[in-house]
Amino acid sequence: MQEIAEILGLRPHDLRRLIVALVLILAILAFGVIGYSILAHLSVADALYMTMITISTVGFTEIGNFDSSTRLFSTLLIIVTIVWGAWALQSVLGTFMSPQFRMGVSQMRSVRKAKRMEDHTIICGFGRIGRSVAAELERNGEAFLILEQNEELVEGLRERGWHIVQGDATDDKALLSAGVTKAKRLLAVLNTDNANIVTVLSAREINPRLWIASRVV
Repeated sequence: MQEIAEILGLRPHDLRRLIVALVLILAILAFGVIGYSILAHLSVADALYMTMITISTVGFTEIGNFDSSTRLFSTLLIIVTIVWGAWALQSVLGTFMSPQFRMGVSQMRSVRKAKRMEDHTIICGFGRIGRSVAAELERNGEAFLILEQNEELVEGLRERGWHIVQGDATDDKALLSAGVTKAKRLLAVLNTDNANIVTVLSAREINPRLWIASRVV
């Protein structure tokens, strides 16, 4: 669960709340379908229709055997929806519309694209030198990917249309996410020598055939 939360850009607590909310929504729907199937003698499709119009309060025509027991069940279903369903829906929508979730989805797309790339250049760090290198590669029409840790910078580069993966270049997982096993070149242009050294050593160990250049401060 920790790994899934990191991929989606969520805290483990938020991911658990999302899962609980989704399960609760499905449980309310199942409760309504089973109840209307038994009490109103409806098919599953009709029972689902009755459940949806009841919990959404749209006021469409009731179908099936709608006696006092069915009306009492409808009342109970509405109360359950108001008490628990509203919280669940708010949790789901709040998570899906959060900036962290959108960033997580963008990261997943970037990683999938990176794993399909071959013979590309990985630029580790997007400072002054990284920016110059990316601009030169773009002018030459060469495939490249930027590996950057700063979240605000990553978002801005994605809006620009550049292919970027968010992560710490000194971490093997980040290098693998950037497709280092199939890359042709890697440029370590981070802010400190220590970070560049660790990145170079890690990349060389993962891909012995990789052409590597590094900034030295």
